[in-house]
Amino acid sequence: MSNPGWYPQPDGTERWFDGNSWTDHTRATQPTGPAPGFSAPQKKGGALKWVALGVGGFFVLCCGGGVLMSLGASDTETSAGSSTTEVQESSATSSSPKKAQPSSKSPASKASASKSTAKPKPSPAKTKAPAPPKPAGADIKVTAGEIIEEFDSNELAGDQKYKGKTVEVSGVVEKIDTELLDDDKYILNITDGGDFEIFSVTCHDMPTDVLSTLQVGSSIKVIGDFDDGGDLGVDLKNCKVV
Repeated sequence: MSNPGWYPQPDGTERWFDGNSWTDHTRATQPTGPAPGFSAPQKKGGALKWVALGVGGFFVLCCGGGVLMSLGASDTETSAGSSTTEVQESSATSSSPKKAQPSSKSPASKASASKSTAKPKPSPAKTKAPAPPKPAGADIKVTAGEIIEEFDSNELAGDQKYKGKTVEVSGVVEKIDTELLDDDKYILNITDGGDFEIFSVTCHDMPTDVLSTLQVGSSIKVIGDFDDGGDLGVDLKNCKVV
């Protein structure tokens, strides 16, 4: 350890060292020895030091005890508040009326269960609506001379006009004869009644009892389904006298 005294500092001043530690006392650098009229700082006595330590410890104990008491009081208040809140909530819960739970065997439950387990009924098969009956009567009404002329001038146009149509033809009985390839079937030929007629409207599938009553040269009106038209005239099937 060094002796007490003034010692030079890096900043150009001198600082007092009490033999144990540096103090806060400084001064300008002196040539030698202590400054006149200035005495070395006196050390505090040992008794005073212990008194100061005792007073400080007392204050620490007092402050710590106060903090602990404050914390204990706060915890007590918090616990009491929590207990009060729980008691109030429990009372409110117990006093509120409970909603009546529907019985599992109530009619509504049974109806719901039966609906959920019931198998869906198969939808009835859709039936196709029957086709409307074909209106009675002819789609086209024409004379024997007119329809023959149409096919003689343009067979394609005639086929497009009469294909699939029911035609009513009026004219004159030209003759009643057997079919070319079947002598057991009879046909009726109709023309406009002019001289030297080459083409005619030929009516097929007519009953023989009706054909037997017809007279050559008499006026007639027949209805039948268009079958064909060309170089030899026009053919109708399923014919009948109107």
